[in-house]
Amino acid sequence: MAEGLLENGLLAHWPLPVFPETLLLMDTQLARAHSLSLTDALGYPRPPAHFPVHSGGPVRMAQEVVERALVLNIVINCAFQMPIPLVRSWLRQEGLEGALTPGEQRYLEAVEKGLAPESQGHQLQVEALWALVWALALVAVLDFGKYCGDELSGLLPDLRRSEGSRSFRKRAHLRSPEELYQALDLAYCLSWGIAEANLTRSAVPGRVEQYVVWERRRALEWLHGDDWDKPRTDT
Repeated sequence: MAEGLLENGLLAHWPLPVFPETLLLMDTQLARAHSLSLTDALGYPRPPAHFPVHSGGPVRMAQEVVERALVLNIVINCAFQMPIPLVRSWLRQEGLEGALTPGEQRYLEAVEKGLAPESQGHQLQVEALWALVWALALVAVLDFGKYCGDELSGLLPDLRRSEGSRSFRKRAHLRSPEELYQALDLAYCLSWGIAEANLTRSAVPGRVEQYVVWERRRALEWLHGDDWDKPRTDT
């Protein structure tokens, strides 16, 4: 947990990067200042001074975010070899077939046809799912210095017994736009350092593999209106 006082909307001291529920930053420049401090704490290089603040965008409705998390969860399980008939059955049971993205629909169709599509990309989206459950206030902290928590599966419906989504929907509450924007701007700053390292073929910074940042940014960009299947990677 972060230590220190909350002063002027910013933590005065933070040995670990966290997003406390009380951190509400209305000003994008204040959000950027906090992002840069966390960028330092996480061991990433700061982007240059001219690096723009993220433009953000209107946040999606809570119901849409809930459905995205539920559908993503079952697609990830399919990538880890959940039988496709059970996947289709659960989606029909919950009325979520229409919530699949075009890319997810193509992936499931390929699995059904026995084409053995590449699944690792969908498996790695577990970090995007972690960002979504944080956005739905089901976990307290989104720490970009750590991988997703072991408790993730317990927060979602138990697909092994075809548990429905009612309990998950009831517990989920979307965080404030300020908190969501702050997380997005931080992911934007961190991905700059990763992109620079990739471009120069130098060591990638951070305490986790780079896909963690990219997948969480996918979710945070989507929350602000972007396309899930074509996530932004600009820096």
